[in-house]
This record gives sequence, structure tokens and C-alpha cells, in this order.
Amino acid sequence: DRWNLKDLRHAFVLDEYPYDGDLSGEFHLYDKYLEPRGFGRVTVAPAVAYGETVTSASAALRFVGPGVWLDGIEIRKGATGVVRGAAHVEWAGTYSFNVDARQIPVESVDMLAYPQAPLTGTLDFTSSGSGAFLEPTFDVEFRMRDLFVKDEGVGDVRGRLEIRNDDMNVSFDAASTRLALSGAGKVTLLGDYPGDVTLRVTDASLDPYVRVFSPGLSPFATAVASGTMRISGTLGNLENIVARMHVDSLDLKLFDYRLRNDGPLEA
Repeated sequence: DRWNLKDLRHAFVLDEYPYDGDLSGEFHLYDKYLEPRGFGRVTVAPAVAYGETVTSASAALRFVGPGVWLDGIEIRKGATGVVRGAAHVEWAGTYSFNVDARQIPVESVDMLAYPQAPLTGTLDFTSSGSGAFLEPTFDVEFRMRDLFVKDEGVGDVRGRLEIRNDDMNVSFDAASTRLALSGAGKVTLLGDYPGDVTLRVTDASLDPYVRVFSPGLSPFATAVASGTMRISGTLGNLENIVARMHVDSLDLKLFDYRLRNDGPLEA
């Protein structure tokens, strides 16, 4: 009961794998020490995997010598989130899995935690992959419903993640009554997440989102724009971000004064 995963990882020479938590369960094992056979059930609560915390994770186990099958996986994330699926792990350091996730609070996702611009909403996703734990490879199809940045609505966001070792390729589209946004880029899943992402907006009302970062912006100022923005730097720390913009069209208004561009703008 409450066996720390560090001890288990060390017992099977898996010290380098980024998993932690307190394990409880029941195991019926026989045969070789490093290639056990048998069955059991395990719960890890709380748990951490690749820097992402979960409330609990449980599964039925089938030990088959060179590895173990995890059947009926159930992972709880935040107040309402649940992830279900199955996986196969080889003690040599490889894996395969598929999972389906529903109703995860976006604010509970550690990777999406931005204190300067907190996100809220509900996340669903499916994911599958196979490879080595030290060089993870898997894909994620996701949807975020009713996404907000602070008090400003972003709407429905759909996208895809491709994890290749420490790098993540991302693409997404977001749509609401005042925002049409798409993006694509690459992020390194280390440190403060250095990356390079390009965003495109089309006839989007930008002033509500500018106020998220600049609350002092006049409530009588509006901006509708189309164009692209390239964001480079450490995405986990917004103070180290460099942004370059190409504006196709811009319509600014302050009180009764209106300003429009007559050609592309660079900034």
C-alpha cells in the first residue's frame, strides 16, 4: 500500500522514466524476477507523468513475462475529467496505448497553465501511439469547448498534436462569433517550452483579447484585423516572447475616430 513509484522503477531498471506517485494494489506474480507472470490491479494517486499531474490512475494488470498489459485504464484529471483506455508496456522500455478522454477542465492541465492569461473550458481528446519511453511518439486529436482566456471567449477549438521525442508539432482552429483563428507550429517540451508558432486571424475583433494583457486599454477602442503573427520564444513564460506581425487589413476605432490601413503592415 502506498509504494512510491520510484522504488518500482528502480526495481525494473526504469529509473530514467518521468513517472512518479504513490502506488497501491494487489499483485499475484510468479516466474522470473525481471520477467514476472501473473495478474493484479493497481492505483496510483496522486500521479505525475511527463510533468502532468492527475488525481488518480488505475488499471487491471496482466503480466506476461517481457511486459505487462494494462486493461481498463481509468485516469481522473481535475474535478470532472476522465481518461479511459488500454496499454502494453515492455520492460525493455517500449509501449503502445490508446485512450479516450472526456470532460477534462482546461484549467487543470499543467501544460496550459498561464498565470498572466488563465484558460478555462472543457477538453476532450483521443490519443494513441507506440515507441520507446525515452523517445515518446504519439498523436492527439483534441477539442476544447467554451474556451475562455480570462473573461474573454475564444469559442470551440479543435486541433492535433504530434509528439516526437521532446518535440511537439501542433495545429488548431478556433471559432466564435468574433474570432476566427488558426495556428500551427513546433514546441519543445522542456523547460519553459521554447517554440515557434504562427497564428492567423480573419476579420477578428482583437480589442477584447488585447485587454487581457493590457487592462488599461480604453473601452471605447476597437480593432478588427486580418493577418498573421509569428510567436517565438519560451511559451511557458510570456515575458520571453518575441512576436512579429503581418497585417493584411486593420480597422481601428476610438470614439468617433476611425483608422484603416491602405496596404499590408509589418510589425
